[in-house]
Amino acid sequence: MAKPTPVLRRIGETLLGFLVLAGILVGLTALPAAQLSRVSTIQSTRSTKVVCVPAAADASIYIDNVESAAPLGWGQLTDWRPVQKHQSAPMVAQGVDGPRGGAHNVSGSLATLVPCMRPISEGVLALPATADTELRIVNPDGTEAAVDLTLYGVDGEIQSLGARGIALAAYEERTIALSVLTAEATPVGVTVKASRGRAAVVAVTQTESRSSATVPSTLATNHLLPGIPAGATGATVVLANPSQERIVADLTVFGNTPAFTPAGGTDISIAPLSSVAVPLEASLAGEAAAVSVTSESPVIAGLSVVHQDAAEIAPVSAATELVTFTATGGTLQLTNPGSAPAKAEIVATGVEETEVTLSLDVGPGQTAVTELPTDAPNGQRVTVSSDQPLFGAVVEVGDSGTWVAPLEIPGVAVPEPIAAELDPSLR
Repeated sequence: MAKPTPVLRRIGETLLGFLVLAGILVGLTALPAAQLSRVSTIQSTRSTKVVCVPAAADASIYIDNVESAAPLGWGQLTDWRPVQKHQSAPMVAQGVDGPRGGAHNVSGSLATLVPCMRPISEGVLALPATADTELRIVNPDGTEAAVDLTLYGVDGEIQSLGARGIALAAYEERTIALSVLTAEATPVGVTVKASRGRAAVVAVTQTESRSSATVPSTLATNHLLPGIPAGATGATVVLANPSQERIVADLTVFGNTPAFTPAGGTDISIAPLSSVAVPLEASLAGEAAAVSVTSESPVIAGLSVVHQDAAEIAPVSAATELVTFTATGGTLQLTNPGSAPAKAEIVATGVEETEVTLSLDVGPGQTAVTELPTDAPNGQRVTVSSDQPLFGAVVEVGDSGTWVAPLEIPGVAVPEPIAAELDPSLR
């Protein structure tokens, strides 16, 4: 048999190579596909946005711990300072560790402090009256929002035209007078629920003799209400029941003496979808004090105080580390709701970097007070560290009005990583 020529041999080798390559490709396509992980862990954003709403024009806005801030709907300010004076528009601030502060108005013998607040999708307010009170609703985001309000008066739920579907465009502020929603001059509980987006809400009451404001809190079975100044001529706890079942609540007062139950402060019956007001001044004996509310089911709670002018206070939390950033001066009131004595270390730091350190012993079930320095004209940060959980506020009373700046827990909780799942059906 004749040997193949070199040309035929090269052709055979080429064909064999193609056959081998084809076999490899067929083998690869027969292998099972690698399984892509459909679930991964991601860290959600930590930046916190707060809104500071002036109760009236020409406010001084104090904000600490800020990375960026600007009036509502503006871009970022390039000349940001901890105190922005002569402000009329809401201020929106952001920061990783939680901005804090408030909008401070002074007009003659009246003063109002509105704590800066986070925008919410759901919250509650307790108000001593609907007359002369209006809700300021602010949408700090670049998307539309819509808010529903529900009001609970002393005679039950108040059916109000215009309380549902309050629409806000991006970066819009709206004002809703409660006297438009109801003609009843009654203590009222208000629930706020966003059906779209979120909003910051503050209730402002202004007359010739009083100016006050309060921000939303949450439903709970235990509320802590600080800030009743010494010599208060009025102090009222407002409770509201948004449920369909009657709820019983009890009050405890923390003053200079061990905790006690005030007159009318036990077995307070709150009818379904209703509110009640409990006056306390007859039980206080002129002492600086704070109040706790306990109930069998979650209720709405708030505190209204009168000392010439007035102030309204939303519930706060107790902790071993507390802070606020506010106008200079005032009296620091710290309350110990526990059963063991507490020793608090206080540092008041002015924007000008002046610093004063104080110590305060707070007995179990008592409220203790100390005066704060007055040499920080551009505001001060007040921090409290203690060996027992405390709650409290900076309280100012005098010829320039009454205001209360609640202490809050510093920083924000670091969000837990969340699991994100890949959905192949999404395009």
